[in-house]
Amino acid sequence: MILKKLTLENFLAHRRTEVEFSEKGITVFIGDNGAGKSSIIEGITYGLFGRTERGNIADLISWGRNRAVVRLEFKKGQQEYMVERIISLRGKKASASSTVYIKKKGSYIPYYQKNISKELPRLTGLTYKTFTTSVLVKQGDIEGLLDLPPKKRAEVFEEILDMSVYQLIVEQSAQKRRELQASVEALKTASAGRKEVEEELGKVKEEISRLEKEVEKLSQKLKEEEEKLEKGKADYEKLLKEKEENLKIKSSVEGWKKLIQSLTGQINEKTGMLERIKQAEKELPPLEKAVEELSLLEKKLESLKEKQLLAEKLKSLTEKLEQIGEKEKQVEENREKAERYLQGEKLLKELKEKVKAGEKLKGEKAGLENQIKGINQKQEKLLEALSQVLQNLLKIKKSYLILKENPLMVSQFIQNNREKVENLKEELNRIKEKKGRLKGEGEALKKRLENLSGMEGSCPTCSRPIEEHTRQELKRELEEELSKKREEYKQLNDREKEVERELAREEKAGELLKKYEELYGRYRELEEQKREVKSKLSALENRLAKLEEAYSREKEVEKELSSLKEAYQLFIEGERFLKGTDRKKVEKEIGKINARLEELSRQTGKEEEKTLQEKIKKLKEKEKRYINLKGLISEKENVERELKRLTEEVKQLESKINETIPLIKDEERIEEQLAELKEKLKKESESIKSLSEHVSRLKSEIGRLQGKKETLERELEKLLQAEKKVAQMEEKIEKYKKVETALGHGGIQKVIRENALYELPRITNLIFSIFGFPFQQVRFSENFDISLLAPTVERTDRYVPVSSLSGGQRVALGLALRMAIGRFLSSKANFLILDEPTVHLDQQRRTDLVNILIGMKEKNLVNQLILVTHDTEVEDGADSIYYVEKGTVKPVS
Repeated sequence: MILKKLTLENFLAHRRTEVEFSEKGITVFIGDNGAGKSSIIEGITYGLFGRTERGNIADLISWGRNRAVVRLEFKKGQQEYMVERIISLRGKKASASSTVYIKKKGSYIPYYQKNISKELPRLTGLTYKTFTTSVLVKQGDIEGLLDLPPKKRAEVFEEILDMSVYQLIVEQSAQKRRELQASVEALKTASAGRKEVEEELGKVKEEISRLEKEVEKLSQKLKEEEEKLEKGKADYEKLLKEKEENLKIKSSVEGWKKLIQSLTGQINEKTGMLERIKQAEKELPPLEKAVEELSLLEKKLESLKEKQLLAEKLKSLTEKLEQIGEKEKQVEENREKAERYLQGEKLLKELKEKVKAGEKLKGEKAGLENQIKGINQKQEKLLEALSQVLQNLLKIKKSYLILKENPLMVSQFIQNNREKVENLKEELNRIKEKKGRLKGEGEALKKRLENLSGMEGSCPTCSRPIEEHTRQELKRELEEELSKKREEYKQLNDREKEVERELAREEKAGELLKKYEELYGRYRELEEQKREVKSKLSALENRLAKLEEAYSREKEVEKELSSLKEAYQLFIEGERFLKGTDRKKVEKEIGKINARLEELSRQTGKEEEKTLQEKIKKLKEKEKRYINLKGLISEKENVERELKRLTEEVKQLESKINETIPLIKDEERIEEQLAELKEKLKKESESIKSLSEHVSRLKSEIGRLQGKKETLERELEKLLQAEKKVAQMEEKIEKYKKVETALGHGGIQKVIRENALYELPRITNLIFSIFGFPFQQVRFSENFDISLLAPTVERTDRYVPVSSLSGGQRVALGLALRMAIGRFLSSKANFLILDEPTVHLDQQRRTDLVNILIGMKEKNLVNQLILVTHDTEVEDGADSIYYVEKGTVKPVS
């Protein structure tokens, strides 16, 4: 596999970068520190694996952008592919999508879009681990493996070969096995009393059966007693109803008697009223003549009053006619000024609308200014809160001071804090787990000591006799081991407290950082609001400037209207008066009133109103007496009819009383029967209550025994489950033992280590020998110590350490070892990436490195070499050169 082309858009320092790699040869990227060279390597890494060492993908997007794209084109055999990865930022959340394309007929078409993290390594033959250990050589890391001491180098190789993973599995398996063994012992001890539980459960079931039979017998008897009681209650209710019915009858008779008394009083009253009506009929005829005379006199008095009213109305109409003439003159004199006033008022209205709009705009302006003031106040409070939170953060860690200059760093701090908290929690869990294991091991040692102290005669394990000095020696060994466990437990306890304190600090810092992020987010939202409000305020001020002319014109028109206002009001007053009056109608009304006055003078003659009123007053008393008597006489028919009805109703009530009295029963006899029944019911109720209480006690006892039964059944079930679980756990213990054997130092780890100790030196030797250095063999010791077989005239072999090699030889050996690791891990990559390979090298070694790289190209050790450096010495051996400056890549022709 070789790389063909890399395209970066808004990725780290690169806005838009395209680079093409030489398919055979060396591609060099040269630039100063911070120019964006290493971003190209990160682009290749992210393109191939969808991750980099930065962790958070949001950090890969260029500042101020919300989308980054990486496209990496590569060739596998004769087929070309392209992987495209897109990172999108929405708010604070970043998401990534990926697609792999295949080239068909000169164009890329989608190949697959799902499970890319699994499918792409299968296609390229590269895993992230293989890439970072064999293809990518980081700054100053060419001779890194050679410089390590053998023990550290062995640890690195074991890590590369995943041996540490196998060892971790072995340790975890052993820990699980020990835990299971401890659990098995505990379960066996706990399940020892199963027989006793079964016997107790049998006894409880027998007692429950006996009590249930007794309850059934008593319940039947209780049912019979309750039926008997119900019958007695029914008889009691029947007697009560009979008593109630008797009382109702007596009450009805008493009520009818009272009603007869009331009706008799009404009959007497109606009889007296008939006598008064007969007297009134005799008195009525003389009063009728006086009422007729009163009617004639009242008509004459009304005519006199009408004559007076018409005279007053005539005077008023004459005055109104004169007023009409005056108003007609007033209207004509002020008409021209009123027209000018109306025109000015119309103009003023238009101007006022403009001014009103201006006032509204002023109000809006004031509102916007208040908004800005309010936003500023909120921002000041937020800044105070941010400062307070920062002060609290600085008490925890001084590195948070950077937030004062760059608050946007808070998201990175939150991510770092989250990772730190997770790591501390994991460490805390590991400590607690280890403490638990140590506690279990300590308890086991204590038990062994106790057993040893009480041991006499022979060993319980091998049956051999135990001498006193042997017992003491064993006891001392166990006590020493127990002491070590206690010391280790104490150290773990101290570390646990230290981690808990650090975790508390980090969790507090996490809370403060989240609060800081929230406050800063609100501050930025307010800043955006303020910007929008200021934009609106500027637009309002422009509109207000255009309305200034309307303000000055408004005052001129108001002054002119003030001078015309009095004339306009006189005109309007006259117009309004004339509109509501009609001259001809008034004149016609005056004529009608004069005619009616002449007619009334003829009717009334010269008789005065006072004389008429005195006569009418005398006749009014007689009229009043006439009306009263007439009303009384009109009631005659109703009184006679009501008197007849009352007499008939009294007869009916007397008849009902005579019929009902024989139906009334003896109250004393009913009361005696009720008392006898009540006493009988009381005794039966007490008997039932006694039976019910006895049944309840028995049921309560059954309930208690049922609870005990359920508890025993659960306990028995637990014991049976425990026995079953012991069998399952013992089976698991055997499986864990097999895992420990298979994956332990004597199993697969041994196979991998022996294979690596054979293959790695062989492959390294093959590659290293191509450079033509005077060494015959590269050898690895059991501990991965590296030495080389040097030629000698002596017959015995002479191996020299890596430290005796020259600078160029060390560089060549370091690269050969890197490539050997890649081939051993089945890497199908035919390219090598070196990040700042000349860093920390002196002049001679830089020259040697350049010559070795050229030699690697010429001897086809690797098809493609990609170098990122700030050193221009590598230019001479390069096939393609790119200069990188501030995220811009320029090819050198």
